[in-house]
Amino acid sequence: MTPKNFSNTLLGKSPLEFMLLPRRSHLSADFAKIFVTPQAFQGLENTQIHQNGSLVELETTGVPFFDSAGEFQGYRGISRDVTQRQQAAISLQNSQQLLKAILDNSSTVIYIVDTDNKYLLINRQYEQLFNIQQAEILGKSIYEIWSPEIADQFAANHHRVITNDIAITVEEIVPQLDKLHNYLTINFPLKDERGVAYAVCGICTDITERQSQEESLLGFRKAIESASDAISMGNIAGETSYINPAFIKLYEYSLEELQTIGGLSVIFTELADYQQVMHSLLQGESWRGEVTMQVRSGHLVQVYLCADAIKDATNKTVGTVCIYTDITQHKLAEESLRLRDRAIAASSNGIIIADASIPNGPIIYVNSAYEQMTGYSAADVIGQSFCLFQNHEIHPQDLQELNAAMQAGQDFTLILRNYRRDKELAWHELNISPVYDVTGNLTHYIGIQTDITKRQQAEIELLVSQQRLQYLLSSTPAVIYTCKTSGDFGAIFLSENVKAMMGYEAREFLEDSSFWLNHIHPDDISQVLAQLSSAVERGYYKLKYRFLHKDGSYRWIYDTGRLVRDRLGELVEFVGYCADITEQKQLEQELILALEKEKELNDLKSRFISMTSHEFRTPLSTILSSAELLEHYRHKWTEEKQITHLQRIQTAVKRMTDMLHDVLFIGNAEAGILELKPTAFDLVQYCHQLVEEVGIEHNNPHLISFTSQLEAIPCLMDKKLLKYILSNLLNNAIKYSPSNCLVEFTLNCQGGQVIFEVQDQGIGIPPEDIPYLFESFHRASNVDNILGTGLGLAIVKKCVDIHNGKISVDSTLGVGTKFKVTIPLNNQITIG
Repeated sequence: MTPKNFSNTLLGKSPLEFMLLPRRSHLSADFAKIFVTPQAFQGLENTQIHQNGSLVELETTGVPFFDSAGEFQGYRGISRDVTQRQQAAISLQNSQQLLKAILDNSSTVIYIVDTDNKYLLINRQYEQLFNIQQAEILGKSIYEIWSPEIADQFAANHHRVITNDIAITVEEIVPQLDKLHNYLTINFPLKDERGVAYAVCGICTDITERQSQEESLLGFRKAIESASDAISMGNIAGETSYINPAFIKLYEYSLEELQTIGGLSVIFTELADYQQVMHSLLQGESWRGEVTMQVRSGHLVQVYLCADAIKDATNKTVGTVCIYTDITQHKLAEESLRLRDRAIAASSNGIIIADASIPNGPIIYVNSAYEQMTGYSAADVIGQSFCLFQNHEIHPQDLQELNAAMQAGQDFTLILRNYRRDKELAWHELNISPVYDVTGNLTHYIGIQTDITKRQQAEIELLVSQQRLQYLLSSTPAVIYTCKTSGDFGAIFLSENVKAMMGYEAREFLEDSSFWLNHIHPDDISQVLAQLSSAVERGYYKLKYRFLHKDGSYRWIYDTGRLVRDRLGELVEFVGYCADITEQKQLEQELILALEKEKELNDLKSRFISMTSHEFRTPLSTILSSAELLEHYRHKWTEEKQITHLQRIQTAVKRMTDMLHDVLFIGNAEAGILELKPTAFDLVQYCHQLVEEVGIEHNNPHLISFTSQLEAIPCLMDKKLLKYILSNLLNNAIKYSPSNCLVEFTLNCQGGQVIFEVQDQGIGIPPEDIPYLFESFHRASNVDNILGTGLGLAIVKKCVDIHNGKISVDSTLGVGTKFKVTIPLNNQITIG
């Protein structure tokens, strides 16, 4: 139809007439509104029927037009064919619905994020697995949904895709409600019409279970690879597809070599065995049994074979698996056990085996030799407790030792005094040995019993003879012995009474050859060895030496003996006896000490007489002369002169009194009747008072310079004894120093000890006199006419000792002397 004819067809008709009836009724209301109130309209979509009957989608735009009077006349407009565009939109909508259906029904997790890692889409599987709706996640960043560690993982993968414009496949670990899951993720870029990537799509498949299965299969394979038994796998045709390392080690074939030479049949020594195994497997059955096989090198092995058919889900046999356990050594062990059983049965010794794994250890085997030895049959013994069997006939002490050995699980040998079944006495030597399995558990006891009745009877007779001899030897106080003739002269025989004399058992000398020599006093060894060595020529010896008793003291021993030779004149041994002469030696020593003591007393007496005769003569002369002068001339003298002579008499009497007091003090000290009576006081204040008293006594308070480390020192000491110590030292320092020379007196404390030091500038002490300085009545050789009794320092030493202290002296002739006294700060022990 020409356009002109087509226009003629359209003119005069309403657009609704060219629409489908359902659509016409819907649009008629829209057209009515337009014509009632004329107004322009745009993009009115309507469907028209083409002349050829097809539907055409039109988009119509129109404006109203009016006449000159302003009356509405109609619309003029343009209709544009948008059929293809509508069809494309419908196709797109259908595609989107199809894609949504695919996404929502996919078992994989699918998501899309933009280049800022913000979610654009997730599928239903994503919502279900991660418990989140699409409406909740769209527009949110992955960092708002996931932890930083997980989000960083995703972001790094997305960055690779966008930056490199490639698709990647990665494994990602994602936490879910039950546990961590492993996902295999394919990330690829989504591009716009310009080819620019605007988003990343991720398709994620959960491979957690698959990986777990792979790991299980890997573990199973490793188990097979590390198995000690040989393992092979194959198909139902008998072709081998796998062998483990243990198979290669046992049969010396690799898989390729085994396949080349014809498969498993070559390792069977009997083809019938192979055929029987394969027949069972083809029937879907298992096969178990022992077979003899041959390895590549030619030697035979005994194998316990376990063959099984591998079946599929339909129970159809699809393959075979065989496990080969090498029992060659086990078979050899069995043969060895059979040989041992025959040897045990033929042994002349009684053999007993007990099961230690069962309470009370029942006997499970005895050999015929045991039956003959004891008179009991195997039926009488088997099942009985190894510890308790015939315990009423075994000596109680023997039974106790037997039980102890078995409980300890140790080897033990015991001599049993037992009775045969016919009540005849018998002596048996029983050796018990425990048997342990490879894990160290006690499983059995083996007892080997030997009849030693005849030997025991001979030993008893010998013992009786020895006891008789021993009684004779022990009746004498001397120790009888025999010993070697050289070397360490170790004992060969020794009578038992050596214990009474030296404290040691005789066996100690016999077990250790050098025991005797090692216990001789070190100072005596050389002369003992010299005399014994020369005794080989003389034929005898007599010794006196000190021997270490077991109680730690040394005893004097008199030892004499002679040389014994055999018929050929060869040296055999020394035989002799020794006796304890300690008491005799002690008496000798006591006598010597008594003589020395008596000599010391005589010397002391002489010194005392010499001292008293010298020291008393001067004051007595003074008293006598002053008394005579007062008797004859006092009426001529002034009172002052008379007082002078009276004071001389008083001074002389005081000097004699002090000397007698010192002698009495020394006597009490020697007799041990001095006591320490400590009291608490301030030591610094005490020393100040003492210095003041000594200064007044010498009419010069400035002779002594006293210094103390501390202002006050509380102490617990005997004031009286301390005064003896310090006053004697200070007076001596003044007495043996030139006039007006200063004496230094210091007091210090250190470690719970108080230290007194007295330093003078006097004549000093000769070195040869220092060792005797604290002996009674001893005076240094350089004192000349200086008065003194020789008792002062002796008294000082006694008082220091009573305080558990120490005293030392350092002196230089012509320079001076320093005494140092150290005493515990707190003395609480009373010493008698």
